[in-house]
Parts: sequence; structure tokens; C-alpha cells
Amino acid sequence: MNRTIRGVLSQLLEGVSHRPPRKGRFGACRRCSGSPTLLRLALFLAFIPRLAIAEISPDQVAVIANEDVPDSIALAEHYVRSRGIPTHQLFRLKLPGDETISRQAFEEKLVTPLRQQLAAQKFPNRIRVLVTTFGVPLHVLAPKTGQQEQDVLELAAKQKARADELLRTAMLSAVAIAPKDNAPPSPQNTPSVASIQSAAETIGAAVARTNALAPEARQRAANELIPVVLQFGGLAALGKTLRPQSPNDAAATERLEQLDQQVRAGMELLRALDFSPSLEHRRKAYELTERLLGASGMLARAERDLAAQQYKDADASVDSELTLLWWDRGTYALSDRLPNPLFYQHSLPSTLPPTAIPLMMVSRLDGSNLTVAKQMIDGALHAERDGLVGEAFIDARGLPYDAGNEFAAWDQNLRDLAWMVRRTTDYKTNLDTHSTLLQKGHGAALYVGWYSLRNYQDVFSFTPGAIAIHIASEEAVSLRDPDERGWCKNLLDHGAAVTIGAVAEPYLEAFPKPRQFLGLLLTGRYSLVEAYYLTLPYISWRMVLLGDPLYNPWRGRFEMPLQELDLHDREQNPLTALPSPLGAIPTNDPVRSRTELRTQVDIQQAELDRFLRALEKQTQEQPPAPKLP
Repeated sequence: MNRTIRGVLSQLLEGVSHRPPRKGRFGACRRCSGSPTLLRLALFLAFIPRLAIAEISPDQVAVIANEDVPDSIALAEHYVRSRGIPTHQLFRLKLPGDETISRQAFEEKLVTPLRQQLAAQKFPNRIRVLVTTFGVPLHVLAPKTGQQEQDVLELAAKQKARADELLRTAMLSAVAIAPKDNAPPSPQNTPSVASIQSAAETIGAAVARTNALAPEARQRAANELIPVVLQFGGLAALGKTLRPQSPNDAAATERLEQLDQQVRAGMELLRALDFSPSLEHRRKAYELTERLLGASGMLARAERDLAAQQYKDADASVDSELTLLWWDRGTYALSDRLPNPLFYQHSLPSTLPPTAIPLMMVSRLDGSNLTVAKQMIDGALHAERDGLVGEAFIDARGLPYDAGNEFAAWDQNLRDLAWMVRRTTDYKTNLDTHSTLLQKGHGAALYVGWYSLRNYQDVFSFTPGAIAIHIASEEAVSLRDPDERGWCKNLLDHGAAVTIGAVAEPYLEAFPKPRQFLGLLLTGRYSLVEAYYLTLPYISWRMVLLGDPLYNPWRGRFEMPLQELDLHDREQNPLTALPSPLGAIPTNDPVRSRTELRTQVDIQQAELDRFLRALEKQTQEQPPAPKLP
């Protein structure tokens, strides 16, 4: 075999890890799993034209207020007047007054009426930004597990057990076909615990031993391994493994091309099933997955469904969940977080298909009371008019740089921010590299520090429009509790106009990196909400941006050379061009796109039974497979 199954399986393994590994609470490693649905559809979410320069404008903003909270209405009206936002883009909804909201109430009282009001006014494709205000809930809880979820869990558990058994027997078959040192398989030379990785290693080792055989024995063993490959990785693995014995074998080449086309068509059908995940569709999805991706795909799907239906880490900030306003529940996994397609490092398509459902950008005007929330608006306007004056305070910890140490890399990012501010602005920049917290921060226009969980230090005074960010867990658990010691509430109480935090443990890598986020803002080319979403790694998660989304304090004030911005980490190549402002993204009408997508999904789902019958018929009538050289 010119291409070993080991190499093929390593590629297949890349396709079943649907979410990136997640760090633990500011350090300890954890592994998470989730739905591939949004990742598959993310390529259709947005298109950024590279020459666009327009930032978000007031007519692209909609404001959400709680009709039952007078201060919410007052704040929303103040913001609409101050920014010149059309008054018909202020939406008054009847919402719970608490800072937390159930998933059911979130969908019934916030998402559904907001969609309806946006669609009724015939401008949903123009609105790019949502602003939540004082009185709108902050934290949406995980859904409750009901009978529907229990049914899915039972199905997933059965499919997982079946996949485990198929992987185990595939390993036994591989060792029997090509035994180690010509010895029969035994418990000593066969892994006792089936998993994708162990099965891949066992089959790969068997292939390696097969390749060392004499030509006739090698061909016989290779042909016997074909069903093992199918059992492990399905038609996808088989298509990547088989090769015609001769490059001139046109018939074999054509059969392999047909197989590849079938796999691609089948994967499209799987995506359609994922988009409308009824229990019957899930059963069919497992059947199709076994054909296309074998036991390894079944196991990955079952483990994903088990995690998703248990709603582990399925809570989020209301604002982050509103990013997916136009996406129906069930089309993406609520458990855990999703990669942000607007993140500047992600590649986006150069065309906009009609099924592209847009993402929203969301920011919050909130605080312990109406006065605090209003100063966020007034301070931003003051700074835009008269300049954001004061000093910069960066509170690092002095950890030596080490690319392999997450803490050290983040500490270096803060020091890099301080040096960038010194070189490119006229702010007096105070960099503290001691392990203790900053002891003095009077007259701060900019503050960035980290570590010190819900332990605000009252050493600051802020100038109007100040941006103050403290990177630590759960700093936005509450903005109204008078006893709350979290940094977000107290930074705002003491005069900051902008901050970023989390409503629950977000894990360190979920924060926008300070140098990247503030570096984009310092160019003056981006509004606050654009800089945030360009540097925010995840959505449908626990992060929240507090501040006027239109705020741009440094528009036209500084020259920011591209080499100073250098958005990438130290070990990566620098950026060759600034990302275009997100306000310039052309978007589809979300109502029309949702209809178009459902139509396409319905067509694909109608094709499913025919496709499965065709696969079954092909299996029964399949001519001899191309030989493996």
C-alpha cells in the first residue's frame, strides 16, 4: 500500500474532534466535545470584503429594553437620543426582572418576540448590533432535561455501545489478518478497551505488518483488511485507502470517483439531519454515519449527543446567546461554546450563499443603577468629542515568557500591550510587573489587569470614557447586587465606561487578548463592538461586553503601524492586512435565509431514504474492489 491506513485514520481522527480542547479554571486542562453543526455552517455565516472601511452606524443598531422596568426604558431612550438611533429600532419587551432567565423564558419572551418585531419592520438584514440595557436579564440558564432529551440519551447510549463493540471486533480482525510476529491474537497483544485512537493504532500497525509481507501474501492480507477499514471508518476511509493497481485502470478509477461523490453527498445529508434533529432523524443519522464514517464516526456522534443532551456547560450570557438570534434551537449545540466565525483568524468565504444566516453583535449598557449605566453612554460621547484623556495602567505579573505556558503567554500579552501604547500614543503608561495587585490607578483612561477572582481593589479613579478590563473568572456574575465584589460591577460603579467579563467560569482562552482587542481600537478604524467580536474566540458562551457598541475613542487620533499591531501571537507570522470592519459585511435577510435553508434541508431529507437504499444495493452488487498495490 502506497498510503497506509494509519495515515488515513489520522486524517479521519481530525474530523471527529468537533471542538477545541479547553483549559480548566485558569489553567487545568479539560477536554470538551460538541456539535459540528455550527462549524459546518459557519463558512456560510459571513463574508468580509477586504477593501471595506465603514464601521457600524446608528441605523444598524437595535436597542432592547424591559417594558416592565422603568429605568430600562429611560436608559434605552437616552441611548437612542444620544446616538441618533431611529426610534422604531427600540424594542420594548416584557421580560423577567431578575439577572438570570430560564432557557424557556429566554426563547419565549426574548428571542421569539424580538425576531417577530424585527421581521415586521422589514429591516432585519440591516440590523447588525443589538444593545441590551439595564433590566434585561444577564445570564441564561441551561435548559432542563425532559423526555425528549432522555430519548436521545437512550439512543446515544445504545449507539455508543454498538460502536465500541464494532471497534473492538475491528481491532481483533486486524490482528488476526496480520498478527504480531505471526502470532495469533490474544488478550496480551490486543487492546482490551475499544476507542477510536486504539483502534486506529491497532489497524495501522496491522497495515504496517502487511506492507512487510511478500507480494502475494501482502495483496491477500490487504484485501482482507478492506472490510476492517469499512467497519472502522466507513466509505470515507475506504475511498481514501484504495488505489487502482494500475494508473491506466479507468474502470477502477471511475468507481473510486463515484465512491468519493457518494461520500460527499452523504455528508450533505448528515448535515441536513443535524439541522432538524428529531429522534427519527437521529436514528437515520446514526445509520448513515455507520455507512459513511464507520464505527469511529458513530462513536464520535454518540459521545457528542450524550454531552449535548445532558446540557453540561449549557448556560451562557444572554448577550452571547443573542449572537445567534436567528438560529433555531437544535441547529447548534447548547452545551459548551462555539468558535466565533467573526474572529479575525478565521477564514471566511468570498461569496455569500442565499442560506447564509447572519450573526448579530451584542453589547450591554447596564450597571448597579440607572445613573451608572447612563455614564457609560455619556462618558463615551465625552471621550469621542474631547478625547480620552488620562493615563494607562497595565497590571501584569512579571512571568517570564514561555510560549508553552498559558499564564506566561497572557502575561506577556499585557506587557506587549503596555509597550505598544507607549510607542504609538501619548499616554503616560504605567506597567506594573509585580505579583501583587496594582496599588494605585488614579486618573485612568485605560486599565488592564488580571487574576484576583471577584476581589475588586478600590484604588482607581477613571476619566470619562475610560476602558477598564480585569481578566478573571466570573467578574460579571452580577451587576446589581450591592454586595458583589466582582470587577465588572465595581469598575463601572467607579466610573469606567467599558469593561468585559463573564457571567460564569469562561476559562482563560475565552477572553479577547488585550493587545489584540485594544490594538484594533487604537487604530481608530473600529467601533467597540467590532473590535470585541474580531478578537472574541467563542460565542454561545459566558462572555459579555459592557459599553456603548458605537464607541470609538481613538478615531483619527493615532497612527498605528501594522507591525505594531501584530495581531498574531509571537510564534506566528504577523498579520499582513487589517481586518475589515464588521459593519461593512453585506448580510442576507435572515428571515428569507432561514426559509431558504429549511427548503434545502427538506429536499435533502427527502433524499435520505433513497440514498440509503442506493448504498444498500451498491453493497450487494459491488464488483470486486480495486486492488491495493
